[in-house]
Amino acid sequence: MGGSVLVIRQWSEEDEPGLLHAELAAGATLFLHGDGVVLAEPGRLPELPGASRLEVCAASWRRRYTHAPDPRFRSSSLILMYQALDRAERYRVLGRGGISTWCSATGPAPGWLLEITSPPADARDRAETLEFVLGAAAFGLDARVLIRRPGYNHLLTDTARGWAQLSDFDLLELICELPAERVLEVPVRRVDADAVAALDAVALRRLVL
Repeated sequence: MGGSVLVIRQWSEEDEPGLLHAELAAGATLFLHGDGVVLAEPGRLPELPGASRLEVCAASWRRRYTHAPDPRFRSSSLILMYQALDRAERYRVLGRGGISTWCSATGPAPGWLLEITSPPADARDRAETLEFVLGAAAFGLDARVLIRRPGYNHLLTDTARGWAQLSDFDLLELICELPAERVLEVPVRRVDADAVAALDAVALRRLVL
């Protein structure tokens, strides 16, 4: 284990520049995915002190741009991001559903909980959220996926069958809190608010997407 990792999937100019510069000044590895790749636009980030490692998800970048990113950024993948997270002493993730943090000083964490708490913003976000989860499975992360209301909207379109890969190939357990009247084609373990609270009480490393 070692070092600190900052993952940005969604960026807010109003709220987060101080956090970004503090993390990078402390030498954190920065990984950009989804809409967060805007920070790899040439000229977007000032010259930074220290030896922070800057990485941008190649697939997310190609979906948005045809030109090259800031040359300080290394083209990377979700597999490499999960490798860094698994080794990190601390991490912070800025996702569409909020900020999640973990630090090894808080005690042992036997597994991971990937949480989806908000509906997809658009078709690209829908694809990249699933991509983020499948990256955990490809890396072999010991993880469960919890989809909270209203995040279950990720499972309600024709493209939702992509989530069935998690069950079809026994990759990750998919747990979903959703209204009783909702019928899903995707195999999930349905839970109520009490069961979600029980999951919250378990000390897992969380990634809020």
